[in-house]
Amino acid sequence: MLFAQTLSRCGALVVVVGLFSATQARGGDEPPAPASPSAETRPATRPAVPILRGQVLNHVGGGIGKVEVIVRIPRGTADPDRQTDVVAQAFTDDMGDFVVTAEQRIPGPLVAQLKKAGYAEITRDVEPGREGKVPFLDVEMQGGLKIKGQVREIAEHNAVKHARILVRSAYKELTGESDEEGRFEVTEVLPGPAELIVEADGFGRHREEIRAAEDLEPLSIELKPQRIVHLKIVDEHDEPIAGVTVEVLDQPHDDFRTQVTDASGKADFRGLHFEAETLALRLTHERYAGSAEFDRSIELPSDAVESSHTLTMTPAGIVSGIVRDAVSGEPLGGARVIAGNRITARMPMTWTDFEGRFKLTGVPPGEVPLTVHLAGHAPGLKVVEIKPLEEAQAEIMMPARATAGGVVVDGNGKPIKEAYVWTTRWRGFETLGLQSLTDEEGRFEIANAPADEFELVIMASGYEPCRGNKLCAGQKDAKFTLTAAHGGADKDQAARAGPRAGEAATNIEVITLEGKKLALDKLRGKVVLLDFWATWCGPCVGEVPNLVKVHEAFGTREDFVMLSVSLDQDERALRDFVQKRKMTWNHACGEDGGADKAADTYGVSAIPALFVINREGKIAASGLRGGEIKNQVQKALDAGSDSRRRKDE
Repeated sequence: MLFAQTLSRCGALVVVVGLFSATQARGGDEPPAPASPSAETRPATRPAVPILRGQVLNHVGGGIGKVEVIVRIPRGTADPDRQTDVVAQAFTDDMGDFVVTAEQRIPGPLVAQLKKAGYAEITRDVEPGREGKVPFLDVEMQGGLKIKGQVREIAEHNAVKHARILVRSAYKELTGESDEEGRFEVTEVLPGPAELIVEADGFGRHREEIRAAEDLEPLSIELKPQRIVHLKIVDEHDEPIAGVTVEVLDQPHDDFRTQVTDASGKADFRGLHFEAETLALRLTHERYAGSAEFDRSIELPSDAVESSHTLTMTPAGIVSGIVRDAVSGEPLGGARVIAGNRITARMPMTWTDFEGRFKLTGVPPGEVPLTVHLAGHAPGLKVVEIKPLEEAQAEIMMPARATAGGVVVDGNGKPIKEAYVWTTRWRGFETLGLQSLTDEEGRFEIANAPADEFELVIMASGYEPCRGNKLCAGQKDAKFTLTAAHGGADKDQAARAGPRAGEAATNIEVITLEGKKLALDKLRGKVVLLDFWATWCGPCVGEVPNLVKVHEAFGTREDFVMLSVSLDQDERALRDFVQKRKMTWNHACGEDGGADKAADTYGVSAIPALFVINREGKIAASGLRGGEIKNQVQKALDAGSDSRRRKDE
């Protein structure tokens, strides 16, 4: 399934409002009702004509639905006999598009007024379109709400002045500062969930989730004393290392910090939460072996709010070289070079320049495989000896393009379509990561395959995963048979994976791309849309517009959470994909992010696999596609609202 680079928009909502009669009476006098014209003399109904088109977007380019668009005649030019200067009005659709129509075109300039609760009202002058064309209005609406409150210190309740206020509202950051009495006010806040962060010298950072609304009461913020942590990064000889990027995560308090060590190898972290007990760390440096994830930690003392800690980094090496075509010997630009035994999100990686040259830093010492991928060529691989603080040289030759393929069938020999085929192990290393999907006849092809033997994993909905299969370049008709799961694979299972409606949703824990920990059992009371997918999966990409619509409709609700769990192995590619398509919700990826374990927990053997989980933590719907995704989310939200309403009554 192909996916267009730009999302298609829904048909615009058209509202027809007739023009007011120029002879309409004013005041309380009622004019005599005119006689009804005969059928011969009654004028024909005029078709509606568009007088204004446009779209209303938020600050990240997403459409805003249900915005009222009112078109008026400018003051001073309206007919004095008319009771109102309103010409017509309409509402934006779910994608933010609108069309305002009237019985006839309106000569001269107009004024458009856009209104929606929680947003700042906008007025725009509209000039007539040239050569009879309908004017187009492109508007970005800002938030119209305020968040205000007072900051005090918790011990004596004294006001804290000059506290720094940060409000993150729908991926927009707004700032403010408390005055002499500790009071603050932040304006232009968008409606819905927001994150409030308050910092002040000498105090720990305060974070809380709030909901911006018209009737939000003033907030009372109490700051606790800060924790101070002094870190020093040294090598194996206790010599300080400058230029180390130190990332610190206080997971229980959702607090992330980053600094770079100075010439003495030191980095000081102030304003940490008073109740912090353990800090997870990630260290990176181009000449030292860094951390792929937050795999280091330090324990903070319970009897002191200030502590010092020393961490050691092992020297790494550098490898540089050139990538060439194995046949012509010509250098190859744009090839991806990775170092390591298996693909991970933070393995050393780079691309060759126009002359085919590359340079990788921070490579761990030892025998390290370098794998090169480039479309139109078979992968190249070379094992290089890396020594600490030294630069190794490598010349990597890429063979001519090779292909391999086969067919996937069930136990009865029938082809299985949309089976996921993933290349894994090759020459003892897991650095291939090539994918394919079977077609209607169960056939697949691995393009740019290795020139020698490699292993496959094959998965399909309703079947047990098949691992350890081997394939060689040039093979075209290899046959792979999958065993039905749970006693059989009926036709309904092809659109379903994991638990069914009515069953309890098994808990999973993931780390999002932003470093936030999400656990399903902590989201009770909210409706959750759980989506298993990948950027290389055509059907998954085809559902992206539907997921964007769901987020635009419900993303600002505090009782709704969207979580997409990606089976991609390349985190960089995933980040780029979701950013370009404005998929501004929670995403998890890779083994380190918990995505692989989550997919196994839910028995996901084919994607996309979508689940709606209700407020009681049960599966409300699964196996969803198209507009049914939004319908089932709406149904789950409405069901929760109805139950709470009955309870209140």
